[in-house]
Amino acid sequence: MKNVCEKKHGRGGLSLVEVLIASAILGVLAMAVMSMLQSAQKSQKNIQNFVDFDVLKNSIMNVVYRKSVCDSAFYNVANSAKAKFNPTGSVLAADALGTLRMGSSIVAQVGQKLGGGLEISKLELEDTGVPPIVDAASGEKIYDVNLIIEAKKAAGSVGGDTISNKSNPFRVAIITDSSSSIIGCDILSSETSSGTPAPIPSASPTPAVAAGSVGSLAALPALTSTWNREFTHTLGAVPKLAYCVIVCDAASCGAGYVSGDEINAAHLYSGYPSGGHPPLTVYYNATKVGINHYSNLKAHAIGKGTTAHLLITPSVWKLRCYASN
Repeated sequence: MKNVCEKKHGRGGLSLVEVLIASAILGVLAMAVMSMLQSAQKSQKNIQNFVDFDVLKNSIMNVVYRKSVCDSAFYNVANSAKAKFNPTGSVLAADALGTLRMGSSIVAQVGQKLGGGLEISKLELEDTGVPPIVDAASGEKIYDVNLIIEAKKAAGSVGGDTISNKSNPFRVAIITDSSSSIIGCDILSSETSSGTPAPIPSASPTPAVAAGSVGSLAALPALTSTWNREFTHTLGAVPKLAYCVIVCDAASCGAGYVSGDEINAAHLYSGYPSGGHPPLTVYYNATKVGINHYSNLKAHAIGKGTTAHLLITPSVWKLRCYASN
């Protein structure tokens, strides 16, 4: 008797060989995806590191290019004493620059960890080779230096291990006392490339206009024509340090600047976003400190504590020049 319930066996599922082939293909795809994700993660870390470094540079710029802050900014790595600098002598590592402060707040310190895993690995003052100005009586010296910042990147970032501003450092004039401690600073705004005081032009672009004595405020003329303003001083000799600033003369002057804030004239620039020639130049002699505007160059500045770019509006800013020995 035939089995009327005869079963018909069909082929079901995948063979072992097919399973192995599919697994191999999936494995290769998974490895490719993982590699792409890891590469993207490394690139993201690298971008974040550079963003954090730019924020750090802007913070430091607001310290070293504001004399009222810069004078008390340079401390050792322990943040316990003024940093020392002596390019021709010996300064212990513990006494060298390691901390930059704004008042009592730390802006940058060797070993400080920033967002994204970035860590400050170096704050260094590099002598530019320009002979220092020496006061024989007090032992004080004014050095022309480059401020170099270096930071160690987060592990797993693409590219090199560090980020540095060595190719475009902050140029600063620091003042040291007889023990080599840094007691003040300013930017080198009134020097030629050889480090000598900038001479008074043989012919001013327009007749010089007396603007008062150094330290006093004067109106900032419109930046649409050439002009020349001069401030008198009573030092009786060519100043060791002379510079001019623009001073915010309103409750708010834009980009974070408020009444009384100063911007050194040497750090204004004419072109945005590409930089450009400084629109204002400073000169000085034994009786005067002057500032020239040679053409219709507009003036821009970096924002206070921000990366914003500010177009200077003369109506809310004043001029002031300083001179000291």
